[in-house]
Amino acid sequence: LTVASINIAKHTDKLIPDKAKGVGTFPVRAGETVARYTTIFTIIAAYVIVIYLVVIGYLAPVLLLVLFGLKRAAFAIAIINKPRPTEAPKGYEAFWPTYFSGVCFYHNRMFGGMLILGFLIDAALKVAFKATQPQLVNTISFAVLGVAIVYALYQEFLAKKTA
Repeated sequence: LTVASINIAKHTDKLIPDKAKGVGTFPVRAGETVARYTTIFTIIAAYVIVIYLVVIGYLAPVLLLVLFGLKRAAFAIAIINKPRPTEAPKGYEAFWPTYFSGVCFYHNRMFGGMLILGFLIDAALKVAFKATQPQLVNTISFAVLGVAIVYALYQEFLAKKTA
C-alpha cells in the first residue's frame, strides 16, 4: 500500500501534463481530490492492517516496528493535504517536480525498511527457537520493540540537544 501511495502521488504530480496529453491515469479520471484522499488512505491503511494482523496473532509483535514511520506518515499526509506549489519550495529542489511522490517515498523508506526488518527479526527468532516457543518469540519481539523505542527516544533527545 505504501508503494501504491508513491505511484498515485506521482500521477497526481503529473496530473496537468497527463490530462493535456490525454493520458488516463487514476488522478486524471478520478480527479485530484479523490487521488489525494486515496493516497492518504493507502498510507493509513498500511498501518491499520499491520496493527490488526499483530493483534489477531497473524504477525509477530516485532512487526510493530513499522510504527516508527508514523512521524513521516504524518508529514506526508500534511503535505498531501496542502495545495501543490507551482515551483519547488526551499529544500525540495532535489526531487522537484515529483512533490507529492517525493514525500510518499520519504515515508515509504521508513515504513518499508521497518517492515522488512520486522520480518527478518521474526524469521530469525522462529528459526532460533524452532517455532516451538511462540510465547518466547513474542516476549523477545516486545523486548526488541522496547530497545528500539529507547534508541529512538535517545536519538530524538540528541537531535533536540544539538538543535
